[in-house]
Amino acid sequence: VPEIPALRNEFADFLFSKGEQEAALDELRLAFSLEPSAKNALAFLNGLFRVKKWDMAMKSGEGYLLQFGHDVPLLKQMALLYEKLDNTDKAISIYRHLIADNPEDFSIYLSFAGFYRNRGQYSEAISLMAEAIQHMPENESLYYALDELYYAVHKNKEAINSLEALLQYRPDDAEIYYRIASNY
Repeated sequence: VPEIPALRNEFADFLFSKGEQEAALDELRLAFSLEPSAKNALAFLNGLFRVKKWDMAMKSGEGYLLQFGHDVPLLKQMALLYEKLDNTDKAISIYRHLIADNPEDFSIYLSFAGFYRNRGQYSEAISLMAEAIQHMPENESLYYALDELYYAVHKNKEAINSLEALLQYRPDDAEIYYRIASNY
């Protein structure tokens, strides 16, 4: 394989598919050494996630944060890692930092709400989605996530109300009407 990081990353995926985990991780390490970037750091972290090497992921990830601390995908991956290792304070801190720096990135809100949902903290997830909708009132993904959260805690009336609010931006969207009907 040529000394091209993108090809090394692709080859690592192939090796993972063949069950050659250590060889795949070696390829990802090599890609990063050839081109130390947030993208290659993230590829290595993702590889460590695939093989569930949490301690190594933590050690590597914290080092990468020192180098590439403002890279949104890397920060999101580290928040997931902290969540996986039950370090909720650090995960929350990263998510809050990400939202403060990127208030219009709906994917951060969805990830953070998922973090709360996975912990059974539905009221926090619902509050977060309401906050996101204030920043991005026309984003249907946020309303759908809010609908699902309300539905999970049997607050069908609130789910319907949130979807009806979305109708002002998408009055002809059949999906919204379907979701409203499903909540009755």
